[in-house]
Amino acid sequence: MTHIFWLRLGAGLLLLLNATRTMPAGLAQGVMEKCDKCERDEAFTVESSDLGTTIEKLQSNLKLNPASPSAHIALGKALLAKGDFVGAIVEFQEALQRSPTDGGGHYNLGLTFAKEGNFEGAKSEFLRTIELRFCCPQAYYHLGVLLANWPDKADPSSARDAFQKALMYKPDFAEAHAHLASALAALDKPDDSVAEFQQALNLKPNYPEAYLGLGQTRKYRGDADGAIEAFREAIALRSDDADAHLQLGLLLTEQGQVELATAELRQAVRLSPDSEKAHFSLARAMSLAGHPEAAQIEFQKSQILHQTENKKNEARFLNNTGLSCMKRLDLDSAESNFRRAIELAPDYILPHYNLGLVLASEGKLKPAITEFRATLAAQPANPKAHLNLGRALLLDGETGAAISEFEMALKLQPAYPDADKALKEAAEKQKASEVNNSERRER
Repeated sequence: MTHIFWLRLGAGLLLLLNATRTMPAGLAQGVMEKCDKCERDEAFTVESSDLGTTIEKLQSNLKLNPASPSAHIALGKALLAKGDFVGAIVEFQEALQRSPTDGGGHYNLGLTFAKEGNFEGAKSEFLRTIELRFCCPQAYYHLGVLLANWPDKADPSSARDAFQKALMYKPDFAEAHAHLASALAALDKPDDSVAEFQQALNLKPNYPEAYLGLGQTRKYRGDADGAIEAFREAIALRSDDADAHLQLGLLLTEQGQVELATAELRQAVRLSPDSEKAHFSLARAMSLAGHPEAAQIEFQKSQILHQTENKKNEARFLNNTGLSCMKRLDLDSAESNFRRAIELAPDYILPHYNLGLVLASEGKLKPAITEFRATLAAQPANPKAHLNLGRALLLDGETGAAISEFEMALKLQPAYPDADKALKEAAEKQKASEVNNSERRER
């Protein structure tokens, strides 16, 4: 069965789930109103060709209503649709500054954090949405999706509870049924998993992801014919799904249908050329089909990709080693580990940020500034990186640039005492500098 990642929700969420299993009849009307409002808080949708015009209109509306939380949220949704995570976060934070209990603001901020890669921020905002609107199926669902796709933190049991809660308030939620099915599969309950996938497909017949999951679960149960049928349905609905072609190719290889398997795996490689597994599986099928030369070529490609993945894994290990060295105040070793990690995987962002911290602590300000800027090039909505870049700039004498970074950190995370303190200190330094300059001119 396919490996599925989940995250431990923690005691707080479990208590929240248990506390809302029943509701007083007298609250039914209010609950339905809140649920209807939650439905309307779904992410902004607009034709991409009209997005620029829509954003301009929303910005004009905001100028007329600068204190309106809903105006900030509307603009934030549009910016999120555009992929402007920083702009979206700033607008949602502005809305929540004016209306801290606005569930829609917290919900959409959670969506933005999830897409931007801020796991803790997204989790916190979805839980806050649930706290404010306990019947919001979308909040439970997106929390579950967040947990299901974050690596190295597995808790399918709590994830199952979250998806079940979403379905309690929205029984016809096809996507929640499909994700619940994946949770049940991870809990080694394939029969229940198949039933949930079937329910998802009853509600949404043209749902390729549900067919793919159904195929994987049928394969696990030993139902090869049913799995092949499900994989083919997934491909019929979405012919460019590399994983569906891969899963079908793997199963056909197991069934001895190597020519058909080769055709499917060729499609998987074409659609996902950086997939080590696709190249390796194609090499195996070609070898079994009696094409050793072609198999060798694919095997070599898989080995190259495997080496690249090994470099990424080594970079992660070196980054963690560097962090351990930092805790021991062995900064020379920490710097060496972070530099080696960057050398192996330049696109891996964490060692850039951590190296910036080490360099700044050693007084190597300009190299530290370079590393913090490299971090922000990949993670522009990272408030910690803005704060530490600002600190380095301030120490390097660039007070105005530092103030801009502190202000951005506070826009992204208004409740950020360290950034607030740094901004005040920088403003005082700038003011003192202006007074000194004025006095010199007067002399």
